Amino acid sequence: MNKQHLMIGSIPALLYGKKSDRLFLFVHGKMGSKDDAAIFADVLCQKEFQVLGFDLPGHGERKDEISRFVPWKVLPELQNILSYCKQNWQSISLYANSIGAYFSLLAFANEVFDNCLFVSPILDMVRLIEDMMSWASVSGEELQNRREIPTSFGETLSWDYYTYVNQHRIQKWNSPTAILYAGKDNLTSRDTVTKFAENFGCRLTVYEDGEHWFHTEEQLAVLKKWIQDETATQRVCICIASDRDIPDWLALVESVAEDFPGLDIAEYTKTLERQIARKSALIARIDGTIAGVLLFSTENNELAFLAVAPTFRRHGVASALIAGMLRLMPQGDITVTTYREDDPKGRAARALYRKFGFVPEEELTEFGYPVQRFVLHRDRGSTLPD
Repeated sequence: MNKQHLMIGSIPALLYGKKSDRLFLFVHGKMGSKDDAAIFADVLCQKEFQVLGFDLPGHGERKDEISRFVPWKVLPELQNILSYCKQNWQSISLYANSIGAYFSLLAFANEVFDNCLFVSPILDMVRLIEDMMSWASVSGEELQNRREIPTSFGETLSWDYYTYVNQHRIQKWNSPTAILYAGKDNLTSRDTVTKFAENFGCRLTVYEDGEHWFHTEEQLAVLKKWIQDETATQRVCICIASDRDIPDWLALVESVAEDFPGLDIAEYTKTLERQIARKSALIARIDGTIAGVLLFSTENNELAFLAVAPTFRRHGVASALIAGMLRLMPQGDITVTTYREDDPKGRAARALYRKFGFVPEEELTEFGYPVQRFVLHRDRGSTLPD
């Protein structure tokens, strides 16, 4: 398996696999490192993915750094890593382990990955810290007064950390996600992972005989099988359209023309040609066949047109197209116009947009047809403590 050592800024990284336009970003947990990505890469590189692992503060090649393994230090690094990935890969998925999943949930709340795999994830840090306070018989008042308290089980309780996680709870996650949870996990409770999966529409697999750290031969075999299963359907390929795609694109649009009242194909073709020239036209292919198309505007931050071929509906095509668009959009709110709330024809489209965080706003009329504008409000970042 190909392996390339990189430096992303000052962060040591390892890139596994042959050159591909599809990447899995690997985020390790506590006591882990970029080298932990090797087991994962053994499976994914055979599926024509590349895998990028890197060392977080105090880990791997950075174990002697003074920088602490705390969210306000880790999050900016994760965001910088993702910016690097966006410059080099079209399709980006995420694999995160333990506290790496928690950091990812905070750092990437406004992102949309093609696919996410979480193993033994920390999902509710407030509850975990309060559990550890209980184990150590430490009250909130005592922790506030002493600021930091070492424990007999190797963790140091921190008032600053506890305050931070209370102020930054997980409230938003838009990416399709699968979770592998161990029945003997001593850090994340079963009701926590079940509630998270229900709230964010995650696929949850429970391995009853597993522990928080998957390390035995049997546990690693289960992990590899789960990774194989959860990536078996990754057949949707998103790319920027070119002029040669226009005939097939128009054929798809004409096949679903009844979904777009008032659409003038001649005018639409002119718009399509302009957007292709601006690299604002995306195509989804499944096994080489065009399965869906999307037009967007970076000038207006608008999703202008989305269509999926009837034979490829319920294959995740629309979600993959929106995820691809969001990676290319500049920061700021994004709008889309669809059927009005009281129009039954747009039920599936509205549900899809809501999944990505779009909310209904003003009603208006386009081409003589009553429609409604949905808006995705994207945060412009937050100030983190030193």
